[in-house]
Amino acid sequence: MNNSNAQNDSDKDNISDTIDNCPFAKNPDQLDSDNDGIGDKCSSYEFAIINPRTKLYIFQGEAFTFEAINLDNSQFRPQWYIDNKPIPNSNSLELKYYFTDKGKYTISIGAKGEEGLKLNSIPIEVIDKQLKTATLNIYAQPKVKEGENNHTILVELELSTPLSYPVEYRYETKDNNTLEDDDYLGVSGTVTFQPKELRKFIPITIIGDTDDENNESFVFKAQNDKDKNQTTITIIDDDTEVVVPDPVANISILKEGVEQSNFEIIEENIDNNITVRVSLGSPITKTGTLHYELKPIIPLNNSYNSMVKTPINGDLTFEIGERSKEFNITIIGDMINEYDNNFTIEFSNPVNLKFDNAQNSKDITVMIKDDDPLPVIGFMKSRYDTTEGQQYQIMLQLSSESYKTVEANITLNPKSSAEDSPDMDIDDFNLSTYHITIPFSNNINHNTMYILDINISSNPDNSNGEEAIFDINTT
Repeated sequence: MNNSNAQNDSDKDNISDTIDNCPFAKNPDQLDSDNDGIGDKCSSYEFAIINPRTKLYIFQGEAFTFEAINLDNSQFRPQWYIDNKPIPNSNSLELKYYFTDKGKYTISIGAKGEEGLKLNSIPIEVIDKQLKTATLNIYAQPKVKEGENNHTILVELELSTPLSYPVEYRYETKDNNTLEDDDYLGVSGTVTFQPKELRKFIPITIIGDTDDENNESFVFKAQNDKDKNQTTITIIDDDTEVVVPDPVANISILKEGVEQSNFEIIEENIDNNITVRVSLGSPITKTGTLHYELKPIIPLNNSYNSMVKTPINGDLTFEIGERSKEFNITIIGDMINEYDNNFTIEFSNPVNLKFDNAQNSKDITVMIKDDDPLPVIGFMKSRYDTTEGQQYQIMLQLSSESYKTVEANITLNPKSSAEDSPDMDIDDFNLSTYHITIPFSNNINHNTMYILDINISSNPDNSNGEEAIFDINTT
């Protein structure tokens, strides 16, 4: 530091310019607690909030302790506000506040009793306590070669489940028996997972050299107010031969971020996507690839093309340090009753990774469960009139489309006796039970009518007005 500059007092306030830089641009020697680009001695705020420094998300019914500092040894006492309304008995630099209602708020602090005060504020969002929470997993290559030149590794941060609200973690590296900036470049900072975001990657530079030295390690930590985790990374000296086994590829099926058990998917009435995720059991140390291809299993009269958009094939490439890759399959939804669909995804040609079956390929079979109801065969009319000795046609209709053969038994039941409408005897009909089969067709239309021929016998008993009821039992 230049001592002559240190003695300058441009505004003659008995404070040297290196402390009080009000007449000038921001001075690196000047404390700036509220990060407003103006030194504390010239800041328009009397007080500044230092915890939290960014927007706070907090669960409904929980409390948070806010902290502030006095920027200019103000003669006024601090006053805390919520949405610009004073909070009673809040005249210290700390405020513990319980949030009972969901919503968005602003917490501020200013000088109590000062006219024209300027509030230093922080946004708050109170979220439903019933919302699910997640834990943080940290994945990193546990052993890395030092090498002769600098190189970068990736530390993966992964939430255990997708969330509907943002969540923030602070991270940093700590020495074990390493020397920061000698063996690796230390990192620190914050990372925010946005709603439904699962992964973040933090690069760390490993410093290479030609020195013969022992293996060294450092710790990567990440935490927030509710969760914390850490992992240890060991830097292997060049003279030590490291054999890192190929990672194992594990396969899962997800729908809307939730893993599906037994690879079973409900079809639904509209198109929807499923995600196929290939996760490695450990970080990969060399670039790896894997081929995938969808293949049908055709059930009965149905084809997988009616439920899955094809073709689907390609290659997944894992860069060094990566642990998972995904691709989507579109399931075609409809309102047609059909057979459940199976299809197989074949994974093959693994490079620098392997399957748990110790083979060069692995298949998974996905079941698409149809959720549409069976169609019903019904009469076109509720009543039919005819005469004896005639063949009469009864019109039938399917209630909805179907990709299955539909069969039904139609049974004659004599109507209950009535004085003016005597029962019709079974003998009046050619048969007492009729069977109808509506075969499967790709062009089947539920508006199509089907004709059932009923033979009415000639009966010499000279009765009239006889009635019977037909019951349909769809099989």
